[in-house]
Amino acid sequence: MPRPFTLRLTRLDDLTIIVQDKNQLLTKRIDAESALWDKDQEKWSLKNAMVYTFPSDDSPMHSEKHELLLYSLGRTPKDFSSATQNIEQMSHGDLSNMVNSVRQAGENPRKYLPDLRIKEAFPFAVFFLGLLAYAMMLYMGSSGKASGIGLGLLAVILYFMSLSLGKSFAAEMIPPWLGAWAPNIICFMLTVYFFNKLRTEI
Repeated sequence: MPRPFTLRLTRLDDLTIIVQDKNQLLTKRIDAESALWDKDQEKWSLKNAMVYTFPSDDSPMHSEKHELLLYSLGRTPKDFSSATQNIEQMSHGDLSNMVNSVRQAGENPRKYLPDLRIKEAFPFAVFFLGLLAYAMMLYMGSSGKASGIGLGLLAVILYFMSLSLGKSFAAEMIPPWLGAWAPNIICFMLTVYFFNKLRTEI
């Protein structure tokens, strides 16, 4: 499994590069202790690199060790610099580009996916919370305005609590999309519940 690396602008640590052909078959793997950006060559200088080549025919895999190896990742330090920003302050486009850059560099972008999925799901919060508020308003009726306002505030608080909890679980335990969409799903289920209660009481 690819090892995590530390992004430090012009330096990548514990780097693993996976190269695949058009059929998604592994053709080459490079493990390096570190990679430094060579500004003159516009390539990465890999230190203590082990190169494993997997031929497409029946030839055996062979490996080579290089103390220093110039290699073009197809990515420059600029492409990785956004990782030094506060992820919560990044736009969806910037975060998506960073995830793609990490993935194409042969690394696992899992730790960034919960934030990316939240940025995709959160814009729908107004819709689902509004739908829930409307259902509660109809259920409570005019006599329950005060209670309805209190329940509405409680729903908002619970929404953000479930969003935080979902993000925590999405880091390892559940799919990132599920952690991000869980609050919206819960709001929708509660909306259906109130409408069903309203229908049975009419």
